[in-house]
Amino acid sequence: MARNGLPAALLALGTAATCAGAGVALPLHTSGRYLVDAAKQRVKLAAVNWYGAEEQDYVVAGLEYAPLSDIARQIRVMGFNAVRLPWSNEMVETNPVIANARLAANPSLAGLPALGVFDAVVAALANEGLQIVLDNHMSNANWCCSDTDGNGLWYNAQFPESNWLADWQTMAGRYLNQPAVIGADLRNEPRDGATWGGSDPQFDWHAAAERGGNAVLAANPNLLIFVEGINYATDLTGALGLPVQLSAAGQVVYSSHDYSWDHTGLSSYDELAAQLDGSWGYLLASGVPVWVGEFGTCHTDVSCVTSSSAGTGGFWFSNFQQYLQQRDADWSYWALNGTEARGDTRTLGAEETYGILNVTWTGSASPDLLNALQAVSAPTAAPAVNPGGIVDPVTYAAQVAPGSLASVFGTALAPVTSPAASLPLLPELGGGAVSMNGSVSVPLLFASPDQMNIQIPWELDPAAPASLTVSVGWLSSAEEPVTLAMAAPVVFLMQPGVSNQGAVLIANTNLIAAPAGSGFPNAQPAHPGDYISIFCTGLGAVTNRPATGAAAPSNPLAWTVAMPTVAIGGANALVTFSGLAPGAVGLYQVNAQVPASAGSGTAVPVLLSISGTQSNIVTIAID
Repeated sequence: MARNGLPAALLALGTAATCAGAGVALPLHTSGRYLVDAAKQRVKLAAVNWYGAEEQDYVVAGLEYAPLSDIARQIRVMGFNAVRLPWSNEMVETNPVIANARLAANPSLAGLPALGVFDAVVAALANEGLQIVLDNHMSNANWCCSDTDGNGLWYNAQFPESNWLADWQTMAGRYLNQPAVIGADLRNEPRDGATWGGSDPQFDWHAAAERGGNAVLAANPNLLIFVEGINYATDLTGALGLPVQLSAAGQVVYSSHDYSWDHTGLSSYDELAAQLDGSWGYLLASGVPVWVGEFGTCHTDVSCVTSSSAGTGGFWFSNFQQYLQQRDADWSYWALNGTEARGDTRTLGAEETYGILNVTWTGSASPDLLNALQAVSAPTAAPAVNPGGIVDPVTYAAQVAPGSLASVFGTALAPVTSPAASLPLLPELGGGAVSMNGSVSVPLLFASPDQMNIQIPWELDPAAPASLTVSVGWLSSAEEPVTLAMAAPVVFLMQPGVSNQGAVLIANTNLIAAPAGSGFPNAQPAHPGDYISIFCTGLGAVTNRPATGAAAPSNPLAWTVAMPTVAIGGANALVTFSGLAPGAVGLYQVNAQVPASAGSGTAVPVLLSISGTQSNIVTIAID
């Protein structure tokens, strides 16, 4: 009775995430407060920081754990469209050969110098359609930042301003022919006395940014120039009155950073919004572009992501997320890393507790954190469910049963196209969330901007009125009525819209009951007397019912309370099992014997009925 050979598409009912950079005409420039591409279409940067190349091993962390192409693909699939890549002047000027141990999962990179590996990282990210911002993070190769690390200004005794300018020209020119490199973040977190203007050129970061930005543009005129505020990039109060003016217009983007420790005694969203508006948000309101180049929180507990306790990290993060959405700001999260790189106060290989990836660099460390970021990754728009847009996933009829699978159609439903990765299913996916009747969480199999695939919660009363709401961050759709029924049976198709071939297997095999040579994998006609497994949804209540979103049990099985009838070729078939397909969510399985009187052919009709309601008609092949 297992669902052997059932196509994965039946469970996710959707497709993998699309390429993050698809449709972007590079290079980028500014238009008012927005970044736009060469076709004058807005591009909202939803980026991650991938650190390590600026530290003591001169290479991005993680290449000892996972192939570079896999890490780059994960960034794209998770819904990010850009990467901020820190580097140090020491890395550029010494360009040492990277230790093989740091490249253990990427032996093809062995023997390359630091810049050669950096090139490979840029190429892998570009291959996934991701955009890259180069970030001069440190002068000396080390972890940043403190008031005493000797790297608070854009220069120090070992690496004077002349080196800073020359190294920027080296890096900018190096990627002149790589359009995916879209920007230069001139210096990370100016501090240590840095000022915005003033009479002392040793500390005037504004003037230095103009010199640095023009040097970069001389080597690569396609790059955006990101200019961070002073005081650890938290203060851009001087930028409107004393803007950075470069040799080319439309290239300057200001950059801010924000963390929970930048705010003391925070007690409300309004308080945080007022502080941020005063520091840099006012620029957005004035039509000036700002990119939040760093912000982050821990992933070790859900309270890191959201909390109602004032003054906590989760309280700051959830309110900061709301601010990003309400201001529709571009951003870059710190950090992608699953593990730490080698530097002062850091332990090589230790868990990066602010990281998006897990310690093996193979997946998300926290679905809660990832979903929170995905919710603010697209240009801000309120989700909307189409009228009558909650339907069964096969015929799209607007009637569904508790426990069954359903599709929701609308606009701006979820910023990121995402299939569920594991069971039990979660009520948030791709940045979107669904609830019914105001407070009942709905598990998601698939999320995208215009479609979500869900399981209707078991606990809903099919005789009572029902409604559904989609939320993205702090924005929600209007309630849309849902038509519930005790049973609303539909049989899945192998190729919806192409043929009526049913999702029907010859029982206890991987063989699809389809004509041989029909293009389906393992296709073989059934024979009279064979048992077949019909995969469907909407058959209603079951015994041994699993929790909503959880996999169906295998011992004991979950049988339907009502027993269906099955007609094959117009002849009644013996039904031996009707219930949930073990290990799946919302998927039913009906096992029946092909009657001798069913006839033969490549498209023999199969019809299922339960509780007085008929399914759609599908076909199978019978010899």
